[in-house]
Amino acid sequence: MKNYVCVFILVVLALIVLSCSCKKIFGECDSGEGYAYYKFYLPFTLYPAQDTFHINDTIHLHADFSDMMLDSNSLKYYHVENEPLRCALSLDHLDTVGIISAFPHFTLIVDTGDTHPGGGPGQGLRLMKYLYADNRYKFHVRLIPHKQGVYVFQLSSHSDQLVDFQNMCQSEAMDIFFTLNNGAEANYHLLLQSPDTIMSSISKEMFEMAGGYAFYVVE
Repeated sequence: MKNYVCVFILVVLALIVLSCSCKKIFGECDSGEGYAYYKFYLPFTLYPAQDTFHINDTIHLHADFSDMMLDSNSLKYYHVENEPLRCALSLDHLDTVGIISAFPHFTLIVDTGDTHPGGGPGQGLRLMKYLYADNRYKFHVRLIPHKQGVYVFQLSSHSDQLVDFQNMCQSEAMDIFFTLNNGAEANYHLLLQSPDTIMSSISKEMFEMAGGYAFYVVE
């Protein structure tokens, strides 16, 4: 009798596992499809928010946001727990032709999180690592300019980052964009004045989605 009970329990457990597996295979996403595509905007602050800095001034880039994130596609919140959020920051010249990194003319000081060289045009990308603690993502760096010029700061991320937020969803991926200073003025007109056509042809929408910010550095 005990053997029959054990067999019955094993069969039930097997059916439960099989049922869950089938749901995962065939997909039961919030979207009603077999896949989910998330679009998250990460809030950043760059301060002081001005169009002109002096040599040896300090420019702060700060982020501190919850791991409950609003998906812009579904308008639902998801628990994005301790994901790498593969992002990068770049700092380039705006007054030259060709994408030339400006990091050699700035000191980058990391206060919260971390950065690593990430290649990219002119070796100008710095990969970002957030500090994740108490259900929040945090990042803070300081940029100190040492040369006059016109510069542009931008954020970027890996596209289609694979994630697993829904137990019964067959396939999930997210893209990350950015909101800088709550969408306040970011000196887009300086981008239009760049002699480099790649820079000057960037749309305002793309500039804002990349958390872009353009500025002068003077003596």
